[in-house]
Amino acid sequence: MHDEGSEQEIYQSVLAQIAAQEDSEKNGGDDSDEASEEKPSRRDALLAASTLQSFISDIHEPFARDLEGILAWFGHQIWLDESKSLKPTGILDYFGPRST
Repeated sequence: MHDEGSEQEIYQSVLAQIAAQEDSEKNGGDDSDEASEEKPSRRDALLAASTLQSFISDIHEPFARDLEGILAWFGHQIWLDESKSLKPTGILDYFGPRST
């Protein structure tokens, strides 16, 4: 059984974190506390989002649907950012000169 109070708190915490991150980016802020911590990998972030999606899948409340949408968007953005960081290659890049 899920505790509605704690679920609402989780939802509010996630939204507050997103808002704080957006504010930090707008202000060009580089908080010294955050600078010393290592960023989680894309895989870790997607795993955390997947865990949250599994947790809220049985909750039949509007905030759970909102959070599902946010998490789906987040996952899409992670994959989009990763695909943009890929280096283009051509078919000839995979074949070296023949040694005879």
